[in-house]
Amino acid sequence: MVVADLEINASNSLDEMVTIDGTEITGVGSMFSVGETGSVAYTYGPDPEGKVITIHIIHVPSKQKIFSSSSIVVG
Repeated sequence: MVVADLEINASNSLDEMVTIDGTEITGVGSMFSVGETGSVAYTYGPDPEGKVITIHIIHVPSKQKIFSSSSIVVG
């Protein structure tokens, strides 16, 4: 899967969804292979501890949501 084809959406402290371009994923080259992982740095806003962040990862060319979670808690 081409990393640049991914769009990451994350909720912020104002309860809005913010878009993070897939090219900001680190730890991988330009392609994801099976079993490979990457990471993205994201700043939620002030006082994030204990807050639930909603995350969506979308494959832009097909418009398919390939990951969704609203149970990610900042510790």
